[in-house]
Amino acid sequence: MEPLRKCRTAKFFKQDAATGQWEPVMVDPPCSRCPIDLVGRPVPPKTECAVCHCRRMSLYDLASSELKVPDICMVSGGHASAWRPSLPTVCHCHHW
Repeated sequence: MEPLRKCRTAKFFKQDAATGQWEPVMVDPPCSRCPIDLVGRPVPPKTECAVCHCRRMSLYDLASSELKVPDICMVSGGHASAWRPSLPTVCHCHHW
Protein backbone atom coordinates (compact mmCIF):
# COMPACT_ATOMS: atom_id res chain seq x y z
CA MET A 1 0.00 0.00 0.00
CA GLU A 2 1.16 3.49 -0.70
CA PRO A 3 2.27 5.47 2.39
CA LEU A 4 -0.48 8.09 2.10
CA ARG A 5 -3.16 5.43 1.70
CA LYS A 6 -1.85 3.62 4.79
CA CYS A 7 -2.06 6.83 6.81
CA ARG A 8 -5.52 7.69 5.48
CA THR A 9 -7.07 4.28 6.15
CA ALA A 10 -5.45 3.65 9.55
CA LYS A 11 -7.73 3.82 12.57
CA PHE A 12 -4.95 3.39 15.14
CA PHE A 13 -1.61 5.15 15.52
CA LYS A 14 1.33 4.33 17.77
CA GLN A 15 3.83 6.87 19.03
CA ASP A 16 7.49 6.23 18.25
CA ALA A 17 9.45 6.51 21.49
CA ALA A 18 12.59 7.85 19.79
CA THR A 19 11.05 10.61 17.65
CA GLY A 20 7.71 11.23 19.35
CA GLN A 21 5.95 10.99 15.98
CA TRP A 22 2.86 8.87 15.35
CA GLU A 23 2.97 6.01 12.85
CA PRO A 24 -0.09 4.18 11.48
CA VAL A 25 -0.97 0.68 12.70
CA MET A 26 -2.67 -1.30 9.95
CA VAL A 27 -4.15 -4.02 12.19
CA ASP A 28 -7.63 -3.19 13.47
CA PRO A 29 -7.65 -3.53 16.48
CA PRO A 30 -3.93 -3.77 17.28
CA CYS A 31 -4.51 -5.97 20.36
CA SER A 32 -7.41 -7.77 21.98
CA ARG A 33 -7.66 -5.17 24.76
CA CYS A 34 -8.06 -2.11 22.50
CA PRO A 35 -11.38 -0.29 22.97
CA ILE A 36 -13.86 -1.34 20.28
CA ASP A 37 -15.88 1.42 18.63
CA LEU A 38 -19.49 0.22 18.64
CA VAL A 39 -22.56 2.07 17.38
CA GLY A 40 -24.34 1.81 20.72
CA ARG A 41 -21.23 2.58 22.72
CA PRO A 42 -18.87 4.86 20.74
CA VAL A 43 -15.28 5.36 21.88
CA PRO A 44 -14.20 8.98 22.48
CA PRO A 45 -11.64 10.30 19.98
CA LYS A 46 -7.94 9.83 20.79
CA THR A 47 -8.62 7.02 23.27
CA GLU A 48 -5.40 5.18 24.10
CA CYS A 49 -5.19 1.45 24.81
CA ALA A 50 -3.74 0.69 28.24
CA VAL A 51 -2.01 -2.47 26.98
CA CYS A 52 -0.45 -1.71 23.56
CA HIS A 53 -0.54 2.13 23.86
CA CYS A 54 -2.03 2.58 20.39
CA ARG A 55 -4.34 5.53 20.06
CA ARG A 56 -7.60 5.48 18.10
CA MET A 57 -7.55 8.51 15.78
CA SER A 58 -7.37 9.47 12.14
CA LEU A 59 -4.76 11.10 9.95
CA TYR A 60 -6.55 14.43 10.26
CA ASP A 61 -6.17 14.45 14.06
CA LEU A 62 -2.41 14.91 13.65
CA ALA A 63 -0.31 17.88 12.60
CA SER A 64 2.02 17.20 9.67
CA SER A 65 5.06 17.39 11.95
CA GLU A 66 3.58 14.73 14.27
CA LEU A 67 3.11 12.10 11.53
CA LYS A 68 5.79 9.52 10.80
CA VAL A 69 5.25 8.46 7.20
CA PRO A 70 5.64 4.69 6.81
CA ASP A 71 8.38 3.27 4.61
CA ILE A 72 7.54 1.89 1.19
CA CYS A 73 7.56 -1.91 1.23
CA MET A 74 8.52 -3.54 -2.06
CA VAL A 75 8.29 -7.13 -0.80
CA SER A 76 4.97 -7.96 0.85
CA GLY A 77 2.51 -6.51 -1.63
CA GLY A 78 3.61 -2.90 -1.18
CA HIS A 79 3.96 -2.32 -4.90
CA ALA A 80 1.40 -4.86 -6.12
CA SER A 81 -1.54 -2.77 -4.91
CA ALA A 82 -0.39 0.08 -7.16
CA TRP A 83 -0.28 -2.21 -10.20
CA ARG A 84 -3.67 -3.86 -9.76
CA PRO A 85 -5.82 -0.95 -11.01
CA SER A 86 -3.74 -0.50 -14.18
CA LEU A 87 -4.68 -2.28 -17.38
CA PRO A 88 -2.17 -4.11 -19.56
CA THR A 89 -0.73 -2.02 -22.39
CA VAL A 90 0.12 -4.92 -24.71
CA CYS A 91 -2.44 -7.20 -26.29
CA HIS A 92 -1.85 -10.84 -25.46
CA CYS A 93 -3.70 -12.10 -28.56
CA HIS A 94 -0.85 -11.44 -31.04
CA HIS A 95 1.75 -14.15 -31.37
CA TRP A 96 4.83 -13.12 -33.29
